Amino acid sequence: MRPLSSARKGFLAIAGASGAAQLVGLAGMPVISRLFSPEEFGPFAVVNAAVLPAAALASLRLELAIPLPDEGQARALVSLGLRASAWFGLVGTVIAGLVVTGAGAWTDDGWWSLLPWVPVVAGLMGAFAVLNQYAVRHRAYGAIGRRNVLMAVAVVSLQVTAGLLDAGPHGLAAGLAGGQLVGVLSLRHSLRGQLRAVSAPTRAERAATLGSHRTYPLLMAPAGVVNVLGLTAPLLLVAAIFGQTVSGWLGMTQRVLTLPVALLGLALAQVYLGEFSAARREGGRDLERLFLRTSMRLGLAALAMVLVVGLASPIAFPLVLGEQWERSGTYGVALAAAMGVQMVASPLSQTVIVMGYPALQAMWDVLRLVACGGAVLVSHRLGLEDVATVGVLGGTMCLTYVLSWLLSFWAVRSGPRARDVTSEST
Repeated sequence: MRPLSSARKGFLAIAGASGAAQLVGLAGMPVISRLFSPEEFGPFAVVNAAVLPAAALASLRLELAIPLPDEGQARALVSLGLRASAWFGLVGTVIAGLVVTGAGAWTDDGWWSLLPWVPVVAGLMGAFAVLNQYAVRHRAYGAIGRRNVLMAVAVVSLQVTAGLLDAGPHGLAAGLAGGQLVGVLSLRHSLRGQLRAVSAPTRAERAATLGSHRTYPLLMAPAGVVNVLGLTAPLLLVAAIFGQTVSGWLGMTQRVLTLPVALLGLALAQVYLGEFSAARREGGRDLERLFLRTSMRLGLAALAMVLVVGLASPIAFPLVLGEQWERSGTYGVALAAAMGVQMVASPLSQTVIVMGYPALQAMWDVLRLVACGGAVLVSHRLGLEDVATVGVLGGTMCLTYVLSWLLSFWAVRSGPRARDVTSEST
C-alpha cells in the first residue's frame, strides 16, 4: 500500500479531531439553546462579534509572518506576538472595566456589561493564533487536532455549567474565554520541544525582527480588523436595527453554520497553509496544482453541506434547539449558499499573503466590509424585514467570496511578487 503523504496525514489528523470537536459542539448545542433564551444569547452574540476584530489587533497580526522566515525569526515573531496579546488583554480589560464602571452598566442586562470580556477573549485569541501558526509551520498537525477537541469540550462544559447556574450572557462569555485559554495551554504544551530547541530571542533580536516585519502591524493588523468586521459588522448592524432577540437568532444561526466550515474547511486550510508555505519556501513548481486540488476538495464538501443545510434547517433548528429558535432555521436557508462559497474561498485566502500581495487582500477586506454592511443598511432603508435582510446579506456574501477565490487564483498564476513579504526578513 502507498504511504500517505504528509499533507494527507495532516488533513486526516486535523479533520478527525475537528470532527470529534464538532460532535462535542453539536451534542452540547441542544442543551445550551434550552438553557439560554434568544434574549440572553443576543448580547453574547454582539460581544462575540466585537471580540473578533479586537483579536485581529491583539497579536499585531505577526502570526501571519511565522510560516515564512527562518526559524530564529519565527521564534522572535512568536515571542513578539505573545507579548503583544498579553499586553492587549491586560490594558484593554482595565480600560473596559473603567468604562463600564463609569457608565454604571455592571447590572445592565445588555451587552454593555459584557464589555470587559472583549479584551480578555481577544488577548487569548491573539496568543492562540500565534501558537497555532507556529504549529502549522512545524506541521504539528496532531497538536492542532488535539487542541480542537480540548477547546470544544471546555467551551461546552463551561457554558452548560453557566446555564445551570443561571449565569446569563456572562456565563456564555466565560465559557468562550475558558475554551480559548485551554487552546493556548494545549498548544504551548505540545510545542514545548520546538520552543526549547534554540535559545530564546533577545530583546535586540525581537526589535530587529519587528522592524523587518513592520508591514504586519502597520498594514495587516488594520486590514485584519477590516477583514473580521466584514463578518461581524452585519450582526452588529442587525442588533442595532432589529434588537437583541433578532441578533440572538442570527448569532445562533452563525454558530451552527460555522460547524461544517470548521469541520472540513479549517482542517484542510491549516494543512494547505503548511504545505503551500513549505512549497513556496522551497521554490516548488506545483503551487497551482496544489491550489486547484484543494479547491476541488473544498468545493465537493461545500456542495454537500449547502444541500444539507438548505433543506434541513427549517426542520432541524426548532426540532433540535427548541421552538424558540425556529427563526434561526429560516436564516439558515438564507445563508446556506454563502456558507458553501465561504467554505471554499476562506481557507484559500491566505494564498494572496503567502504569494506576497498583502495590499490586494486588504482591498478585498474593505470591499467585503462595505458590501456586507451596505447590504444590511440598504435593506433596512428599503423597509425589508429581518428574514429578507438576511437573504440579501447571504447573496452579497456569495459574491464577495467568489471574488476572493478569483484573487487567490490570480496570485498563484502570477507567481510570487518580486519584492514580497519574505524579502523584508532578509
